[in-house]
Amino acid sequence: MRTIHNPIPAAVGAALCVGLLSGCAQPPEKELAAAKAAVEAAREAEADRYMPRNFENVQKALASAEAEISIENKEFFLSRNYEQARVLLKNATTLATEIAADVPGARADMKARIEEGISKAHRMIKEMPADIRKARRTKGKEAVQQMNADLESAKSALARAETEFTAGNILEADRHFDDTRRLIKGIVDQLSASETEDLM
Repeated sequence: MRTIHNPIPAAVGAALCVGLLSGCAQPPEKELAAAKAAVEAAREAEADRYMPRNFENVQKALASAEAEISIENKEFFLSRNYEQARVLLKNATTLATEIAADVPGARADMKARIEEGISKAHRMIKEMPADIRKARRTKGKEAVQQMNADLESAKSALARAETEFTAGNILEADRHFDDTRRLIKGIVDQLSASETEDLM
């Protein structure tokens, strides 16, 4: 007696296999949404302002994951594999969460650095007029005038930095303090050159 094979179970099995394969190849939409939300939370915490390099790395990690997803989307659906994209998205989410938590510490460090820098700048600016007067022996009149002008600019920048610092605008204070530091460094470099010329 010939055995009759029922084609239904085989068809069901084939359908299940295709379903499982396509399920495994689904784009990581939830992971992508979670990573984007974490990056946005880091931005709202001002990580892009207080930790710009770290935030840039987070953005690069997210962009790499999105690029990987785009590449896999172009593959034949049975050949798609989003595991690498999931790893990249997990890394981006973790890093974004970490830097968002680190922002208060970064802000406190910046505040302490500016406060110390302002105090040091005051001492240097107080001593510089006498040093500039000594430099007249080796520097021309124009060079001395330029140093005096830079010194006045440094005082103004320092005053602005202090005003912003007192108001709690740490980033603005840091920007003005950078101007102060740049001007003071220029004067110090000129004075050092004067000392070298005097010794020759």
